[in-house]
Amino acid sequence: PHGRWRGHGARQCNSGAKRAFLANGNLVGTSIKGNTFVGNGSTDYGIYLSGARDLVVGGSGTGELNTFAGFTYGSFYGGNLTGTTVVSNEFSNGTVGGLLVSAQSLTLGGGNTFDNYTSQGLYVTGNNPGTTIRSNVIRGGSVMTSGIYLAAATNVSIGGPSFGQGNQIFEAVSGLTAVGDLTGTTVVGNVFSDGTRGMTFSAAKLLSATGNTIERNSSAGL
Repeated sequence: PHGRWRGHGARQCNSGAKRAFLANGNLVGTSIKGNTFVGNGSTDYGIYLSGARDLVVGGSGTGELNTFAGFTYGSFYGGNLTGTTVVSNEFSNGTVGGLLVSAQSLTLGGGNTFDNYTSQGLYVTGNNPGTTIRSNVIRGGSVMTSGIYLAAATNVSIGGPSFGQGNQIFEAVSGLTAVGDLTGTTVVGNVFSDGTRGMTFSAAKLLSATGNTIERNSSAGL
C-alpha cells in the first residue's frame, strides 16, 4: 500500500492505545512502502508490529521509503517477527523511535533513521533471539537521553563485524545505555559520537561489546 495517514485516522485497539498502522499474523508477500504517517500529538504508535511475519516495511528503491513523524513511539516490535524486515524508513519527533519488547527474528536495519526523540532512539527489553539491529542512523540533537537503551535485553545483535553493519549514533546524552542481564547480546562495530557519554553501563551483566568506535563525546567514552 502507498499513501498518507494522519493521526486522526489511527486505529483504536482494545488496550486504548492508538496505532496508525497495526500488523500481525502471517503476511507473506505483503509490503508497506512509500507512505507518510503523521501523528497528531495523541497517537501512541506510528507502526505496531505484533507477531507480524514475512512483512517488508520500507525499501531502498526510489519511492519505497516510509516516513513516521510525530508519534509518541515511532514504532513497536514484539512477538514472532520471522521474515519481517524494516529497512530505509524515517522516524522522527516523539519520545522513543523504536520499542522492541521480546521481538524475535526481526531485521531492523539498512538505512533507517531515528531523529529528534526526547528519550531513546531505540529501547530494547526482554528476550529477542534472532533479532538484528544494523546499519541505522540515530541522531539525538543533544536532547535524546540514550541512542540505544538495553534494559535486560537478551540475545539481540546490535551492529555487526562486517563493513556497513554498524549503527551510527550521534548527539545523545549516552550513545548506549546497558542495564541488567544482557546474556547473548552483542554490540559490535557501532559508532557512538558527538554526545555526552559514549556508553553507560549500570549493573550490566554478560554483555559483549567489541570493535565499536567511541569518539568526540564531551564527558567520557565510558
